[in-house]
Amino acid sequence: MLPPMAHPVFLTLGITLLSIGTVFNILSMLYARHATPEYSSFVELHTQGEMRDLTERINDAVLRFEFGNYSITSDDEWATLFPPHGGQIMLNGSKYDVSLYLQLKCLDTVRVTFVALRDVFNDESPARAIDSVDFKETGYCLDVLRQTVLCTADVTLEPGEVVVLSDGSIDMAVTGNHVDHICRDWVQVREFVEKNQKSWDR
Repeated sequence: MLPPMAHPVFLTLGITLLSIGTVFNILSMLYARHATPEYSSFVELHTQGEMRDLTERINDAVLRFEFGNYSITSDDEWATLFPPHGGQIMLNGSKYDVSLYLQLKCLDTVRVTFVALRDVFNDESPARAIDSVDFKETGYCLDVLRQTVLCTADVTLEPGEVVVLSDGSIDMAVTGNHVDHICRDWVQVREFVEKNQKSWDR
């Protein structure tokens, strides 16, 4: 049991620590509210007159996932995904990247890295082919794609189907093939970008 005189000391200490904690929390909130962040949030960009989205409403479209197009080794096929200037647009005198094309560029970067590593591993390319791979950019792009998937948060339910495994056994698996997804109309986005780019020289 504590001596009688110890109780006021602990009570005073507790009240002092509680007061310091309260003041610290208030100062932290004030700092967070008024400090200049390292990046601008959407609200700040919007109030500063910056653009967040295209100036045109993009309609929904249905995309049935089918596999077979866009061979992983076909640079020409992948190049058709991009409009001129890599998908940049000009609005109110400022140039912007459209996220769709930044994300596709990142996917293409990951593709090129994968093909280069696979070919070296399979002895289809000399080991020096790896020298052309930008692993830092590939890592950045994987993070962009991770956040893109989270941002999209596609909640389409994908049914399982019967598949034959390599050992001949049968199992149920989700392949994603022939499943309809509700998307934003990427054709409309491209038309907007190309129309915007034609106005650059006017």
